[in-house]
Amino acid sequence: MSTLQAKRAQKVKWSCASQRPAAGKWCEPEKEVAALIAANLDSSALALETRSLVGLAALVARRAALPLIKDHVRNARLAGADRKAITSVVVEAALYAGFAAARDGLAAVLAVFDEEDAAREAGQSRRIG
Repeated sequence: MSTLQAKRAQKVKWSCASQRPAAGKWCEPEKEVAALIAANLDSSALALETRSLVGLAALVARRAALPLIKDHVRNARLAGADRKAITSVVVEAALYAGFAAARDGLAAVLAVFDEEDAAREAGQSRRIG
């Protein structure tokens, strides 16, 4: 563990103890999870495109606000995700989050695709794919 990661883990340990001083044992899993997250924050194990798609799937699954989903679709496109991959992620989310969540997510995705098509037709496209 690097020095930065150790400092992050120690900070989590202190904040956990100060917030719940009477529940030290209950807080142990929180410290472990926080230390694991801190250790992997700078990890490049996943490509940016993959991380964008994972984030999009999570937002669709929790039925996040449509403007937020649209922003993540745009970011996934900028990261290199093609339309088929983005659509597949939303359709796959239907199996886990329900069809209502996937329907709403797909509406946001298609709205972004329509915006891209309109921009392309107007000659303002930054990305074609």
